[in-house]
Amino acid sequence: MVIAMSMGSRPSGGFSIQVEGVHQDDGALHVVVHEQTPGRSCFVTAAVTSPVVAIRVPRTDREVIFQERASVYDCR
Repeated sequence: MVIAMSMGSRPSGGFSIQVEGVHQDDGALHVVVHEQTPGRSCFVTAAVTSPVVAIRVPRTDREVIFQERASVYDCR
């Protein structure tokens, strides 16, 4: 089974998305996702980007629950 996560269209480079973990409990499959956004001091490309990540996990009929975490990183 493949699970894909996307941040959608972003106005510049420097954005990223990654999976920090996958675990099962309470009859559900939990996917922990971390989205990072560049801070105001960061130099980034001036191109529209669409960060995406896909992972392969064993097939399951369990509900998939996404636990999202977002942060802004500073480039100073």
